[in-house]
Amino acid sequence: ALLAYVWASFTPLSESLEAFSVLSPWDWYYSSNPLANGMDWGYAGMLAVLAAVLVAVSVWVFDRRDLPG
Repeated sequence: ALLAYVWASFTPLSESLEAFSVLSPWDWYYSSNPLANGMDWGYAGMLAVLAAVLVAVSVWVFDRRDLPG
C-alpha cells in the first residue's frame, strides 16, 4: 500500500511517468473525485478483484509455509 501511494504521489510530477499513474489503486479510487461525484463502479470492481486476488495469494502462501513440528 505504501509503495502504491508513493507511486501515485510522484507520477503526476513527471511528464514521462504520468501515463503510468493508472497502474496505481489510488488512482482508481481518486480519479472520479468520489466525494463529489460518487464512486466509479468500474474502478470499484477492479479494487474488489485486486483485494480478492491478494487474499487468495496470501492464503495460498500461508498454507505452504514451512514450519517444523
